[in-house]
Amino acid sequence: MHELDPRLHQSLASARALFAQLSPPSALAGVWSAELVGPRWLPRLASWFMPLSVLRGWCGKRFDSSGYGENLVRRDGRVLGIVPMREVRQPSRLDGLPAVVATYGNETPLSLRYVEDEFRQLGDDTLLGMMTFRLPLLRRLGLPFLLRRVPDDRAL
Repeated sequence: MHELDPRLHQSLASARALFAQLSPPSALAGVWSAELVGPRWLPRLASWFMPLSVLRGWCGKRFDSSGYGENLVRRDGRVLGIVPMREVRQPSRLDGLPAVVATYGNETPLSLRYVEDEFRQLGDDTLLGMMTFRLPLLRRLGLPFLLRRVPDDRAL
């Protein structure tokens, strides 16, 4: 579906507008592969900074049925779960509408402590995620990414 919707690649504002039209997923349980989207400069910028962060090698997310999860990274040919998170339903920081949000606890590395990932259903097995910030000047900034359901982390 996202290949047909140019709003994901036009601008951050157009990706946020698309996000506002979507509904929250019923649950996040499962393994999800990640894909960076957005205007051309955003995935390029992320490809420079991600290798320097705790999420070096980020390839997706995994959630269990109780609403807890972790980010998945690929390191030395293996997929590892790092940076725990919790799934909650709450209003979106971007538009106030319902969303499923991955929140990070106080034990999270400082670079992610003020980040939340919001999710809405884009297709049957695809979520549009928006990385949001719990900081006054960045509250309305949303950085888009896709999550696609995979059978398990060996498929990443």
